[in-house]
Amino acid sequence: MLTKLFGPSPMPTILGYLGGGLLDARVLIETHGQPETIGAWLTLAIGVVWMAQGRWTKQVNMSNAPNPVAEHMVKSTP
Repeated sequence: MLTKLFGPSPMPTILGYLGGGLLDARVLIETHGQPETIGAWLTLAIGVVWMAQGRWTKQVNMSNAPNPVAEHMVKSTP
């Protein structure tokens, strides 16, 4: 269940949800739940994109392979 919610890389997902959610919450609180200006709507859109980007970002040194292969040198053929 948590893997479906947070994906294979939970830290970027949590930070993306938190950052985008706080940005959207700030806009909705300031506008009393009804954004009317273009700037407020754009900020809401940026918050949603921020959350999506956090969800799709892959953590460094993470593998989605069930049995990752150790690093090895590959020789190129001429």
